[in-house]
Amino acid sequence: MLSFLAVSACRAARSSTLVPALSRQARCYGVGSHMSDNNPEILEKEKDKHLKGKTVPHIKEVPGWNAHLASDAEAVVKAERESADSSVEEMQKHTVEVLKDEAEADEEHARTKTA
Repeated sequence: MLSFLAVSACRAARSSTLVPALSRQARCYGVGSHMSDNNPEILEKEKDKHLKGKTVPHIKEVPGWNAHLASDAEAVVKAERESADSSVEEMQKHTVEVLKDEAEADEEHARTKTA
């Protein structure tokens, strides 16, 4: 996970061009992007799940919050606050649980969409 300062530095300019050390392609990152990379399919799916109350909570203290609908900045703030009292092992375990729960929720959402 990127630290708050690293993400802030990446987002400091209106539009930054970053060239990874081992890559020949430049990547542009604009201000205000979302955790879903502004993918309309992901945004629509997550919005639908959120409105139906099927959102998998990424953060225990904020059960209705959906990281996929959040901006990068909001996600960084939530992650920094969440991780303050957790060990690395606890965060890893929680991440695995969330990913499993999300996969199950996605399967259920796909079944209800096609039904």
